[in-house]
Amino acid sequence: MKKKGIWGGGLIVVVILLVVFLQMGKSSITVVAEPVIKGKIVAYVEELSEAQLSYKADVFAVAVGLVTEVPVEVGQKVKAGDVLFVLDKDTIHLQIQDLKAQIEGSIAGYDQAKTAVKSSDLAQFQALLRSAKSALEDAKTAAASTKVLYEAGSLSKDTYDKALTTLASQEASTLTAVANLQSAKAGLTENEKTQFQSQFESLKARLSLLEKQLLNLSYTSPMEGIVLSKAVEVGSYLQPGQKLVEIGNTDVLYLTCDVLIEDMKGIDVGTPVILFNDQLGLSEIKGKVSKVAPIAFSKLSDLGIFQKRVSVEIALEQQNKALKAGYTLTARFILSEKPDALIVNQSAIFDNEGRPSVFSIEGGIAHIKKIETGIEEEQRIEVLKGLAEGEIIVVKPDAALKEGAKVKIEVQK
Repeated sequence: MKKKGIWGGGLIVVVILLVVFLQMGKSSITVVAEPVIKGKIVAYVEELSEAQLSYKADVFAVAVGLVTEVPVEVGQKVKAGDVLFVLDKDTIHLQIQDLKAQIEGSIAGYDQAKTAVKSSDLAQFQALLRSAKSALEDAKTAAASTKVLYEAGSLSKDTYDKALTTLASQEASTLTAVANLQSAKAGLTENEKTQFQSQFESLKARLSLLEKQLLNLSYTSPMEGIVLSKAVEVGSYLQPGQKLVEIGNTDVLYLTCDVLIEDMKGIDVGTPVILFNDQLGLSEIKGKVSKVAPIAFSKLSDLGIFQKRVSVEIALEQQNKALKAGYTLTARFILSEKPDALIVNQSAIFDNEGRPSVFSIEGGIAHIKKIETGIEEEQRIEVLKGLAEGEIIVVKPDAALKEGAKVKIEVQK
C-alpha cells in the first residue's frame, strides 16, 4: 500500500510538471493592433453627379425655309438679340405676292358673279380659264422635270421647292378661273357663295402664315451666353419644331445627381456636399443640396438592374472656373460629423453575444470588451462607450483568438 501511494503521489507531480511545461512552452498569437484614437469622423453617402448649366435656352424653327446666313459658330459669345441665322426672303415674298393676287382675283370674281354677265365678259372669263389651264400644264411639266433632276442630284432643293410653289399657285389660279366662269354662266347660288367665302378664308389664312414666317426670317439669341451647339448651316432647309441652336451661360453651374432611395435618409435641402474628381484635378468643391425631387424613378444600373432613385440638385457655394458643363464629379453628401470622436477600425469589431465587441490588449493579454458605436465612415467607426483613447486593440482578430490569450503585437504596415 505504501508503495502504491508513493507511486500515486509521483504521478500527480509528473502531471503538474507537464502542465507547467506546456504552459511555459505555449506560443503567443501574433496579432496586428493599433491604438484607439481621437479625431474627426464623417458619415456620408457618395454618388456620381454631372455639372449642368443654370441658364440655357434652345432655339427652334417656327417656319419652313432655306437658311441663307449663319453668322455664329460653336463657342462664340453672343448677346441677347444677336442674329443666329437668317432664312431666304425671296421665296416667301413671291408666295405672299402670289396669294395677294389670288385674293384680289377672288374678290373681283365674286363681285362680278353677283351681277348679270354680258357675252363679251363671258368670252373674257373663258379666255382667262384657257390661259390658266395652259399655265397649269406648263407648271406641271416644269415640276415633273425639276423633280427628276432634283432626285438625280442635278438641281438644288431650293429650285425644286420654287417649282412646286409655282405649280400650287397655278392650280389655285385655275380653280379661281373655273369658279369665275361658272358664276358668269349661271350666277351665284347659296352653295357657290359658301364656296367663294371658304376659298377666300383659306387664301387669307395662308397669307397670314406667310407674313408671320416673314417676320421670323431672322432668328436671334434670347439671352447672353455662348453658342454651345448648332444644327444649322447655310443651305439647310428647316422644318417647324426643329431644334437649331443651343445657347448657355457657362459662368453659373449646378450639379445633378440620382441617389438610391435607401441612401436618401439624412439628405434634404441644405445638406452639405463635397465634390471632387481627382483625375480632373478638382477637389474640395463645396456645395449644398438645393432641390430634391418629390418622387422617385426607376433607373437601369450598369449591371442591368432597375434601381429606385431620387433626383437631387446641388448648388455650388462658389463657382469654379475649372469646372465645365458635362463634367462628372463624385458628390459626397455629409450626413453627420464629429470633430473629436473616439475612432477604431471597423475590422476590429466583431459580434459577441449580440453586442459589438473588440479585443483590447493589456500586458500582452487579449481581453474582450463590449462597446457602443456611433457614426460610420468607410473603414472607421465611432466608439461611444467601452474604450478610452490610447487603448490598444486588435485589428482583424483571428477566429482562434480567445479571451485571455497571450498575444504578440505585429506593427501594422
